[in-house]
Amino acid sequence: MAAIWNRINTLLLLLVLFALLAIVAMLATGARGGPLDPPGLPGPTGKTLDEIPGSWSRVLPANDGEPGPFPPAGCNSSRFKCVFDNLAVLDLETGLVWERLLGTSEAPWAAAESLCLGSYTGGRGGWRLPTYEEFQSLIDTNASASPYLPEGHPFVNPSPDKGYWTATTVSTNASFARVAFLDLGGGVAPKVSADPADFRRYWCVRGGHGFNGM
Repeated sequence: MAAIWNRINTLLLLLVLFALLAIVAMLATGARGGPLDPPGLPGPTGKTLDEIPGSWSRVLPANDGEPGPFPPAGCNSSRFKCVFDNLAVLDLETGLVWERLLGTSEAPWAAAESLCLGSYTGGRGGWRLPTYEEFQSLIDTNASASPYLPEGHPFVNPSPDKGYWTATTVSTNASFARVAFLDLGGGVAPKVSADPADFRRYWCVRGGHGFNGM
């Protein structure tokens, strides 16, 4: 029994010795813990206007961009940014993307809707007719002349005297659709309802909810 206890004591002494040697070696090499302070100041958390979706609660100037031609005039203002090879325009006030080059073709309401749905302007799908309220978001009553779009806008060939189809039907008669104008009468945009069989121009939009507003 005494021999066993001697062996145990010897092993314990060896373990203590190895532990002491390890501590001495650590101190000799100057090992220390890492720094507790952060490596630097935290990065910025703010976002630019390009990174913030439209909120419908702000007013941005459209006439503070470059005069062109590269990028085209009005394409890099506080409000409008041209996208998809300058074929479309992002409105930072609303977050909607509009076709930049307005055509002169006219079509019945259902055909205009199909043409927008089948469009791949700038290589992107998801286009549609705008609601009446979305179209009205482009109207600027402070503009100096017709068409009443924001001064400095980048849109090409807007027609003030031509009505544009919207996706909105008339609340009292769903068989009629709303037509929007870029002109003003009596200080407000006309609110016209038309037979879907009529031929009107169309201006496609992308984004938003795409519901049938009343």
